[in-house]
Amino acid sequence: MRIKDYADSQGVSSQSIYKRIRSPKYKERLKGHLYRDNQKVENLDLIGIKILEDYHFENDVIKLEQTINDMQEKYRIEKEQMQFRIDKLASKLNPLAESQQELTRKNYDLLNYIWSLERQKRLWMIAFAVSFIALLVVAWLTIF
Repeated sequence: MRIKDYADSQGVSSQSIYKRIRSPKYKERLKGHLYRDNQKVENLDLIGIKILEDYHFENDVIKLEQTINDMQEKYRIEKEQMQFRIDKLASKLNPLAESQQELTRKNYDLLNYIWSLERQKRLWMIAFAVSFIALLVVAWLTIF
């Protein structure tokens, strides 16, 4: 877009746009966005126009970017602190989990021992009953 046309669209004089373009604020940022056409008239490309329009908000953008960076840093620090706390709790819970596993293993061992005692009790009762019945049969055979 021709600078004169851009100035007209903004409702300002083309001299004020030229002054702004040549100012130190815009000079570096507009490099590569100003060009001359075959009539030796200076033109702005779309990015150059956007730079001129958005410059008023650049300070706000810089503040927002700084705020975002601060929040990201704060998040990173909080994440590290939380990871430290989690690791600390995990180190406390590890021995507890190991002792819980040991207690569970002991409970299973005790349960197996109780089952074996119950089996032995049943076997003794069966053996006693068979012996008693055998004794009764022998006694009956002897009497009759």
